[in-house]
Amino acid sequence: MNRELLKKEILTALMTALYVVLSLLVNIPIINKIRLELGYVVLGVCASFMNCWQLMFIGGVGCLLRCLFSAAQFPLGWLPSQLILCYFLSKINKFSKLWQKIAAVVVLDLLTIGLLKTILECLMFQLPFWAKMGSNLVACLSDGIGLIIGVIISDRVIRK
Repeated sequence: MNRELLKKEILTALMTALYVVLSLLVNIPIINKIRLELGYVVLGVCASFMNCWQLMFIGGVGCLLRCLFSAAQFPLGWLPSQLILCYFLSKINKFSKLWQKIAAVVVLDLLTIGLLKTILECLMFQLPFWAKMGSNLVACLSDGIGLIIGVIISDRVIRK
């Protein structure tokens, strides 16, 4: 096995574990089952130096493990939305300015977690769109805060 590939796999596994641990240990309740989880800070930081497959692994497997360890209900519409979010998060390094990266994170979060997750859950569970939209926008906001913090941290570290 290639030494560089092994390093990438180990780093991906470590970041996935960090995502799970931070999501389990540091979560601030907002409303109902929606929490501000610091695992999203890991995704925001990793977006600056990992490729899309690594980021998708951290986001997808990390959430599955978090739900498994916390006995939480797994939101079915979340996984495809999270994978798409992670794919596009890996592309934010194309922006040179911090405000552009933050704007990209906000737009991506709104489109994937806010809109796509809502559409998927409404189709799967035959719910009215507006009934699910409110809670998913709050979830989008809580995820976005962690992602933005991670992007800011990675931007500051890269500059030094």
